[in-house]
This record gives sequence, structure tokens and C-alpha cells, in this order.
Amino acid sequence: IKHIINSPEKIIAFNLDGILEIFLSLENSNQEIVSISIQKIVKNLDQDSKRKLILLVPENAKKLIGF
Repeated sequence: IKHIINSPEKIIAFNLDGILEIFLSLENSNQEIVSISIQKIVKNLDQDSKRKLILLVPENAKKLIGF
């Protein structure tokens, strides 16, 4: 995540729709585990990094992950 924050242009190389599709194909319990893990990572970021990351994440993903 820090690498993406430092080089936001690199996120373009990721297929975010595909990643989101894979996330949605997981069982609810596994989705929750992934969401909680991402929330913990984001919680530990400094405010500027959080702001940058939140700007990069699509709205539908933010809602699913709980940003």
C-alpha cells in the first residue's frame, strides 16, 4: 500500500475491477477478513498517506471495504 501511495501511477497497472470481482466472489466471512485487514493497514497510516490512498480507491471499493 505504501508503494501505491508513493507511486500512484502504478495502480493503473492493476486491474482494480478484476480484483474487486475476485473479492466479491469470496465467501462473506473471507470478505470480512480481507476488509478488516485492509482497515487495520489504513488505520496505521499517517494522515497524508490515508488521504492519498482514499483518493485512489474507487467509491464502490471504499464502501465494500468500509473506508
